[in-house]
Amino acid sequence: MPNASVNDAQHATVSPAWAKQPMLAAHRVAKLPAQKELMRDVFTDTRFPHQPTRKTLVDTIRVLSATGNVSAQQAQYLADNVSHPNRLWSAIETLSQTAANDPNDTINSAVYAKLLRDTPVKDMAAFVTQWAKVLPEVADPQLIAQLHAAKRTLEDGTTDRWFDWGTFNSAFIGAVEKVATELNSRMKQVAYFDDDDTNEIDFTLEFSVDVERDGGLIVGADHSMGLVMEHAYDDTQTDYWKALVHGLNLINEHLLPIVNTVDLLDQSGMMFEEYEQDLTGVWNYLSEHDLEDTLENIEKALEVTEPCMIEEAEMFEEIANQYHRREETKQNWELEGDLSIDAFKARVAALNEPNTAEERLLVNWFHDLAAALDNKPMASPWAGQLTDYLVSGECFYMLNEFTPVYGVEEVEAHEAADDQHHFFMQGDDREFPKFGWRTDAKLLLGWADSMKIGQKLVMQLMNNPDRKIRFAD
Repeated sequence: MPNASVNDAQHATVSPAWAKQPMLAAHRVAKLPAQKELMRDVFTDTRFPHQPTRKTLVDTIRVLSATGNVSAQQAQYLADNVSHPNRLWSAIETLSQTAANDPNDTINSAVYAKLLRDTPVKDMAAFVTQWAKVLPEVADPQLIAQLHAAKRTLEDGTTDRWFDWGTFNSAFIGAVEKVATELNSRMKQVAYFDDDDTNEIDFTLEFSVDVERDGGLIVGADHSMGLVMEHAYDDTQTDYWKALVHGLNLINEHLLPIVNTVDLLDQSGMMFEEYEQDLTGVWNYLSEHDLEDTLENIEKALEVTEPCMIEEAEMFEEIANQYHRREETKQNWELEGDLSIDAFKARVAALNEPNTAEERLLVNWFHDLAAALDNKPMASPWAGQLTDYLVSGECFYMLNEFTPVYGVEEVEAHEAADDQHHFFMQGDDREFPKFGWRTDAKLLLGWADSMKIGQKLVMQLMNNPDRKIRFAD
């Protein structure tokens, strides 16, 4: 065969039993072709894929020997033919017919030992221990027994007779699921419009389970949900409106991740930048030539400036009006100076008497928010406390994008929120934040409690004198 430049005969094959053991060297057991097929290829120099290397053959022999599938006589034959790969190949094919026989459970023991060495058993045990203090049902007796058996296996080097990998996996994943269920239960503020129990308001953020080596609790959502406040800038005293904006910023910082109108407009601003360049070119032309912004002059300016996006004067006017509305709305949401909790209380204390029913609702909301911030479950902003426990996911600070909050008459903000919703519904490829096994359980519970308070406060902004939000117990 070497003289004929034939390097191997055909694709290596493997029995289904061995195929299920991809960590072992014998996952690709060689198989020689029939004599007729072999002779057909003798006079070709085609290289066939999956040619077993000498190392693969030797490692396979070791595995066969370790599982009791090689007798002393067979071992002597293999040793005598170590310089003849084709003979080794043929012999291994014969020996491999019974390769799935493992009377001493050597294969499973080796696999379990390898898996356990790569498994952070101590970290996982710490997760169960600290969560059991606040959620006793996490400490399932079967899971505790498996953790002890895993510990003995790692210490002794041989698989403990009580350890079962399937049972261990199932019990541990069940424990993480119980934690996620508890967090979601504490975080979720159930509410309905009026007395209609089918018209539920449901926030999208939630905890879920994705158990891997470094952690198993993730937080995120598969779509966003915009919340429209029953308040408009033009119908509200300026001081009241500024207090509202201040309060929403504090909610995002201390209680619940949310974005406001400015965030929405900034996120959609990248798509609007090209329009702005076209607008600027026309405005500069009109100013340099001291021309009024009539349709005729705009058409002339468009011909000279050759914009990318705007094709005609009517379109220019529409985009210009949209630009001015966006800029005016941003100005309405701008805040200057100290944005602390104490500054918010001072701002509220200095308010004039309310003029409308909507403003009276806001007065109550301001006091509810101030009380919530005084008694918030977390001592400082949520993001700063939890970042150190993250093991993956670069989008922790972007969780607020799943809950946009904007004014009732802010058309551009509504459109931006709608675009963002469709983006998430099409499938977001970002990696959701994941918490490590040693994340402080009380801290996560505090964050869940904080988000529930934040949800209730945000939903209260949807109240108006003719419609009330009813909160479930």
